[in-house]
Amino acid sequence: MYDLNLGIIGAGNMASAILRGIIGKGLFAQIMVSAKTEENLKPWEEAGLIVTTDNMKVIAESEVIILAVKPQSINEIMAEIGSYAAGKCIVSIVAGITRRHLRYGLGEEAFLIRAMPNLPLSVGKGATAFTYGYGVPDPLYKAALSAFEASGEVVLVHDKQLNDMMALNGSSPAYFFRMARAMVNWAKERGIKEESALQLVGKSMEGAAAMLLSGEHTAAELTDRVCSKGGTTLAALSAFDEMEFDKMMAEAMTRCAKRGEELSDEFCDTPADLSPGDILMMEQESRKNPSQKSPLDSLILPGR
Repeated sequence: MYDLNLGIIGAGNMASAILRGIIGKGLFAQIMVSAKTEENLKPWEEAGLIVTTDNMKVIAESEVIILAVKPQSINEIMAEIGSYAAGKCIVSIVAGITRRHLRYGLGEEAFLIRAMPNLPLSVGKGATAFTYGYGVPDPLYKAALSAFEASGEVVLVHDKQLNDMMALNGSSPAYFFRMARAMVNWAKERGIKEESALQLVGKSMEGAAAMLLSGEHTAAELTDRVCSKGGTTLAALSAFDEMEFDKMMAEAMTRCAKRGEELSDEFCDTPADLSPGDILMMEQESRKNPSQKSPLDSLILPGR
């Protein structure tokens, strides 16, 4: 357990997924959730958490704060809490909102982390891309990390990779759900009960994921193991090839990452006269203990 308080601003799908993973784990001394309406907070109040419609209360009483709001709301939130973020560890899971913009809105003394979780956190099977803790004190960084490790796997990445992680990780459950829906619909058209089809498809996905994550074989090798010469699987995969499945997936993921860049353009209105060097200087000044340098410092570039 960390002798720290966790605050979450936002009570939507991703905030709820994170909360389901950490409730009952005893990771934090206190968990507080804020949302615009009391209705959105009812489930968490019933779960024994402290709830409020006042974001300032979250900032005042929490050392680690997760920003789990829509990109459209981030500027309003930062205008509200930015003057009080000094010394706080702020974890943003807001799609497309750059570290540069967060630094400008939250001040030079806030400790910043960006993360890209996904919805399966809600069932303890999530996957989160989590940026390296540039200048974040170790106790705060570990506490923030634990909120995501409680519900699945975490991979450390550089900040400039976050838009790509949206395509690879944040949005990818929807790809699998869409594929499952198509398979189940096909089965229903052939008289197979939806419940039975869903069970078979879901378990097949679960088993395939377990085999892939075992690391014993690559995805290509596993594909070959399912196939036999002149068999049914190759017949199925011939449709994938004819319809350029790989190309379609690459295009889908490219569009996802591009949308992240567009969100940056739409909502990150950092003044043009504030250079990447200025932002980097701010981050360096935000270190509470300059003697504790991260071994990754040399890899961090301005304008990321």
